[in-house]
Amino acid sequence: MTAIVMDGKAVAAKVRAEVAVRAKEFASKYGRRPGLAVVQVGQDPASSVYVRNKRKSSVEAQIESYAHDLPATTSQAEIL
Repeated sequence: MTAIVMDGKAVAAKVRAEVAVRAKEFASKYGRRPGLAVVQVGQDPASSVYVRNKRKSSVEAQIESYAHDLPATTSQAEIL
């Protein structure tokens, strides 16, 4: 069996480009861009990198990005 080598970055870029087309169609139809809201509680370095990458990908895909950065002391009740 022969292995298939995939370029993950190229696949991701293609998906973001396809999403950007659909996001523009959505915006034309509904008068607003689709969005991704991210709630981050605290400043865990790994989580911060993950969230930063999601925000960057959203911009590339023509999706609105909403950030809700809360202090680590935020209770579950406050988050809900």
